[in-house]
Amino acid sequence: MTLAAETVDLARLRKEALASIDELKRKGPGYRRDVSMWGQIGEGVLALGCIGAAAAGQVEFGIPCVVGGAMSSAGLRYWETQN
Repeated sequence: MTLAAETVDLARLRKEALASIDELKRKGPGYRRDVSMWGQIGEGVLALGCIGAAAAGQVEFGIPCVVGGAMSSAGLRYWETQN
């Protein structure tokens, strides 16, 4: 974009600006991407905790792990599909 600004190439500036706006529309606002990222990290931590409990022989955590994993995954997918 700086080359276009230095050479006063308005058509190129406009094209690059519109491409940037379209990319932001596609990706969504920054806070939504941040929430999605932290949600995915949380899902990973939950999964690792469940694997650790299973490896330690704590079978009583089986159902809560399955239900918690499904609920967190569904909630995150719902959040990501909202405008």
